Amino acid sequence: MNILKSLPVWLCFIPIAILNGGLREYILTKAIGEEWALPVSGIILSVCILLITWLLLPRIIKTITSKDCWMIGICWGILTIVFEFAAGLAGDSTV
Repeated sequence: MNILKSLPVWLCFIPIAILNGGLREYILTKAIGEEWALPVSGIILSVCILLITWLLLPRIIKTITSKDCWMIGICWGILTIVFEFAAGLAGDSTV
């Protein structure tokens, strides 16, 4: 049940990741170059995900165990892979 409660938190990651991609493409690449923009963007997104999780998850799930954290993390990882795969298929016009 805690996994289902955590889904709205994961959904918050999607617009943040899209905005982070825009930040990378339109600001970071021009400011620090393409070579450094991708890793800096990755660090920024990681910090944003950490902050969102730290702020929202305890408000949604009052008591959370270590096992719950692992299960939520695994589910979020799977959801992210499925989302990336589906977005890749949707963006590929040759399929």
